[in-house]
Amino acid sequence: MAGAAGGLEAAVKSKPAAFFEKGLERLITIGTFDDDIKLLADADWIIEAVAENLDIKRGLLKKVEAVRKPGSLITTNTSGLPVASIAEGFSEDFCRHWFGTHFFNPPRYMRLLEIIPTPETDPAAIETVAHFCDVRMGKGIVTAKDTPNFIANRIGTFAGLNVFRVMQEMDIAVAGDFLVMAATLIELKTRMLLPRDPLADQEEEEDPRTDLVNQLLEYQKYKAAAQMLWSRATVERAVFKRAELETDKNNPEVSVGLFDLLKVFQDFLARHKEEVMLEIERDEISMAEMLERLRNMVMSKSELNLRIFFERAKSRRELVLAFLSVLELVRTTEIRLFQRETFGDIIARVAN
Repeated sequence: MAGAAGGLEAAVKSKPAAFFEKGLERLITIGTFDDDIKLLADADWIIEAVAENLDIKRGLLKKVEAVRKPGSLITTNTSGLPVASIAEGFSEDFCRHWFGTHFFNPPRYMRLLEIIPTPETDPAAIETVAHFCDVRMGKGIVTAKDTPNFIANRIGTFAGLNVFRVMQEMDIAVAGDFLVMAATLIELKTRMLLPRDPLADQEEEEDPRTDLVNQLLEYQKYKAAAQMLWSRATVERAVFKRAELETDKNNPEVSVGLFDLLKVFQDFLARHKEEVMLEIERDEISMAEMLERLRNMVMSKSELNLRIFFERAKSRRELVLAFLSVLELVRTTEIRLFQRETFGDIIARVAN
């Protein structure tokens, strides 16, 4: 009983958490095979998960068969032993409700569940467990044949060995991360399969799967973030700009407001933000001279693209004077401003 209590306490303290919510451990009743196995008489589904040893499993299941109620489901969590051989020679009712349910560790975080029926298993029993695990537990169900190591372990072993073969053929020496992960998984699998040494100190030890689970949780965070960014990109691709209006080309002139002019001024002002590396004294143009320059440029051709006028400014001060001179001539009605098309360049024309 002390060992079971210690195991439950370790599960409660484990990080990452073994339970979905705090307090759910109250739903667990601990016991021993010798004193409490009679409690299984009320169970609808019994899961065996003892050491991966055929004799140990069969010996325990003989005790279970003596107390279980007819029709109750009984499954094994073995990850590699032939399921049919474990229950060989048991009663007909036992065999009809017997099959494998290989939950991948840790069950809370690993979604895969392999269901392994035997030739004698009742299909209705398989359907009952598969539906419950899918709908209520959120598991991904895979039906496997009753062959050693079933599906996932065989695929994983094959993939790992195949990578080693390719690396050897291609003389590749750079696969350190993969080799470390493969070795880690093999070590974890070995430690989970082997029973604990009964003579060893019963000190609390960290779950060997903790680091792997933390990596999986971190991966889930990045996967969720990537999904969010993908969704945002999809939404942005679905945004279309305004279609062309008839007035864009048919209206030869569009009146210009103060904010249109201010936007052009800000664009040119931004170009003069470069760091001054060398300062020299120069003759600064006055406001009167800037007004005269603008009048001459407009009068010479009857109209002037203000972009050309602003580009002649050699400094931020001249650019400010150029902007003020445009405002002054508009105020005195010497010039008027317009655009040949919507969002086009601003043109200054003699008002008369």
